[in-house]
Amino acid sequence: MRFLFVPALLICAGISHAQTLKSLAQSRGIYVGAAASGVTNATYDTTLNREFNGIVCENAMKFGSIMTGENAFSYSGADAIVNFGVARGMYVRGHNFIWHKQMPGWFSGTTYVPSRDSTFRMMKKYINNVMAHYRGKINEWDIVNEAVARDSSGMRLGSGYSDASQNSKWAALTDAPNHNFDYIDSAFAYARRADSNVLLIYNDYDCEGMGKKSNYVYNIVAGLKNKGLVDGIGLQCHFYVGPSTSGSNGAWVPAEMVSNFQRLAALGLRISLTEVDMRIQTNPAPDSALLAKQREGYKTLMGICLAQPACKAFFTWGVNDSQSWIPGAFSGYGQALLFDNTSANGVYNRKAVYYGVQEALTATSIWGHKTNLKIIADDHQSHRFDLRGRLVTALPYNPIFVTKKTVNPK
Repeated sequence: MRFLFVPALLICAGISHAQTLKSLAQSRGIYVGAAASGVTNATYDTTLNREFNGIVCENAMKFGSIMTGENAFSYSGADAIVNFGVARGMYVRGHNFIWHKQMPGWFSGTTYVPSRDSTFRMMKKYINNVMAHYRGKINEWDIVNEAVARDSSGMRLGSGYSDASQNSKWAALTDAPNHNFDYIDSAFAYARRADSNVLLIYNDYDCEGMGKKSNYVYNIVAGLKNKGLVDGIGLQCHFYVGPSTSGSNGAWVPAEMVSNFQRLAALGLRISLTEVDMRIQTNPAPDSALLAKQREGYKTLMGICLAQPACKAFFTWGVNDSQSWIPGAFSGYGQALLFDNTSANGVYNRKAVYYGVQEALTATSIWGHKTNLKIIADDHQSHRFDLRGRLVTALPYNPIFVTKKTVNPK
């Protein structure tokens, strides 16, 4: 059957502003979650509990936070967040094991240089210990994070031990400079043996659409899937909104995401959007038009997820703007999350982008073909830009990519 081309991504039912994202997500069979930096502030905790049915540690579960020595583990920070989620029936993500950043000092410097074999033994001990500690509490684990270098320059070869973006000590110590990347397979194999009941995920950024980096990532997960070592892929989705052509982090074209989702789903992979935020320029202060584009961006992204049955999780990287990593990493940018820093009645106030996500979740008909996805940035000079800031002239219509998913309103 061929569906007619329509200009809107979503056909929405009536929306009640009293509906929470959690209740709407539950009715759609997906998880809307947030990265938590701690659970000690009453307003923060209440907002998490009211609005989200998923949770992940922002930093407390990373290598540098948990493994404080070669035979020492510290779980208090991560335990507080995980137990908060478990007590409330949330879907809990584990983030992450093998990453080139935020390593403990005893491992990341140049003084600790184990052999390839002892590196694998230490990796196995690390994964076994942590997965045993959280067995039965974690639903899906990010096993390997960002093994492909930024800007599509290839795999991280581990040319040094620093925290620089292209280096990975895991890769350096396990022969990746000679193009041997079996540390990736090994990490997944250790995790599979440690807990066969949890979903294992490969997680990365700038690979949400189609392109050189996403092809590298596709080949990694296809190989892992063929060996029975991976269950899903995590797409970070750190995007920005606005007609800017600078920068590389945050690249995506909505139409390309649909195509990429289709090929990943065809591998039998579960798709999780793991670190969603959409930054905008904050100096000068954003005008109403930019805020409307940001809202449309969130709505579009949730719509893409809902249109793909394999997409089961939509996690924002933080709860409210004061928690976000964006201002510290991208000067002049911010306001990337669903809630601002003000509160009323014990919860943070919802922003316009929140209602964009809500509109997507209340849609009764979701259209997901290539050209039915809005280009949301416009410089008011008849130019259109994707969310990376790249000039778009036209998107070809291709009925092969037409899909329709109808749901019964709750």
